[in-house]
Amino acid sequence: MATLGYTVDNLIGGVKVVTWGPLTSTDLDGSPFVCPQWADKCIQVYGTPNGGTVTIQGSNDASGSVTYATIHDPQGNDLAFTAAGIEQVLENTYLVRPLLSGAGGSTSLTVKMLVSTPTTFDLHVANS
Repeated sequence: MATLGYTVDNLIGGVKVVTWGPLTSTDLDGSPFVCPQWADKCIQVYGTPNGGTVTIQGSNDASGSVTYATIHDPQGNDLAFTAAGIEQVLENTYLVRPLLSGAGGSTSLTVKMLVSTPTTFDLHVANS
């Protein structure tokens, strides 16, 4: 089983979208993304669950052996998706990664994380 890499789309101002996917029964975990500088994080999961659960994990280990824990939404619920959904992230951890469990043969789930930090540039961009 391989660890799935991610792509990063740089959007306007201090906004980025990190994409892992699709996670499948042969690609169960995503490479960790270093993101403490973006305190505002939002996770979206979509695709075919087929019994799979995507758990969003974080860690503050900056080197050596990394220990992950499940991170939460603002209400304190575990960020664990069994269907398509979108949730804000409560904790601002050094690393964030998705982990798939219970995947069936046709499980195919994409995880997107929007990260943002207000910048001076953002103050001058009109809403469209």
